[in-house]
Amino acid sequence: ALGRGESARVVAVDTVNRTLSVERGYVRGPETHEKGERVAAHIRFWPGSWVMNVTDACPKEKVAGVSVPVNYIGYYFAMIHGETQGIFNDPHDNWDGIQDSSRYDGVVIDRFEDKESWLKWVNEGSELDLDLYQDGKIVSVEEFDAAWQRGTDQLYALVHKAYPEYLIIRNNPLTRRTTPYGGQVYETGGWSEPTTEWWEQLAVSFDREEYYQGFAYLQWFYGLITPDPLVLFEVYEDEGSPEADSDGAYDNPYLKNGFTPNYQRMRFSLTTALLGNGYYSYEINTNGHGSLGLMWFDEYDNAGQEKGYLGYPTSSAQKLDSGLYRRHFDKGLVLVNPTPDTIELELEIPYRTIAGDQVPEINFGAKVNQVTIHGFDGLILLNNFVEE
Repeated sequence: ALGRGESARVVAVDTVNRTLSVERGYVRGPETHEKGERVAAHIRFWPGSWVMNVTDACPKEKVAGVSVPVNYIGYYFAMIHGETQGIFNDPHDNWDGIQDSSRYDGVVIDRFEDKESWLKWVNEGSELDLDLYQDGKIVSVEEFDAAWQRGTDQLYALVHKAYPEYLIIRNNPLTRRTTPYGGQVYETGGWSEPTTEWWEQLAVSFDREEYYQGFAYLQWFYGLITPDPLVLFEVYEDEGSPEADSDGAYDNPYLKNGFTPNYQRMRFSLTTALLGNGYYSYEINTNGHGSLGLMWFDEYDNAGQEKGYLGYPTSSAQKLDSGLYRRHFDKGLVLVNPTPDTIELELEIPYRTIAGDQVPEINFGAKVNQVTIHGFDGLILLNNFVEE
């Protein structure tokens, strides 16, 4: 960042002579500035993007369409609310805003975090300084996070006042405060190397600061955090952060020859979602989400028979002495094994497995009185009276 308005992209670093070679006017155009004018690093952790100053310490500026100077939160809300088109010349580079409020049940706000000071360590392990007030004076982590939290509170208040009928849904919230959010997107990681402790903190009862996931998944429904929340469980085949290849494209395992999705991970996470009343999505990776290839599984529609084949739940999630979790539905039973051990379960009544062709050793379409569920796996069973 050069001066107040220009961005420059660093293309080479000369550590001997202590000089940088830069591409001037990167995204924002070049501006005249005096020798000795302030230079600072943009913070970024996602390819091709910057982290904006969401704190309430962000300087206020006059922008087109807004009557008073605003900080970044004010500017961002003005785009959402349709008061300004945005700062870029091309309309597609700007936020479109909310066009027709009757079309939505709520608004998802991504990266809606209380604590953002962790960004000071994202630069390949080296520590960046937190110059909160842009005056060359470094502030503490606590002071920075407090200012960031006040900024997110400001955005919440602006959106809630303008759209009181909306549920405001958090994504990657990293917060446990009890502001009346309407739901949460669990854009989760950890399924590639699960542990029982991790799963219980994520799904059942959050109580440890180091996980810092906010409320556990089932607490939205059984803890009465908010009436009728909208919650999405989002799980990835590739849990790694996106890295651009030499052509600027991103890795898409879905396009590789012989690609087979991780069916066990899908079953484990889907049945976990079915313990509560949330939506569910299994996607390629966090860069492309479903746009890289929308996968469909036998468990989604009873191997092509019908969606909604389980009916409505008839019980809450229950933990058995073996460590298994289960939930009964009108037309079936959901089982989750969040332990590393293989568990055998005698069923009170006969059930039938899904008759699928993706993983026939699991979904073999037969009546069963006993099932074996491997560690960190799940299973959907159908009531015996389901027609063959």
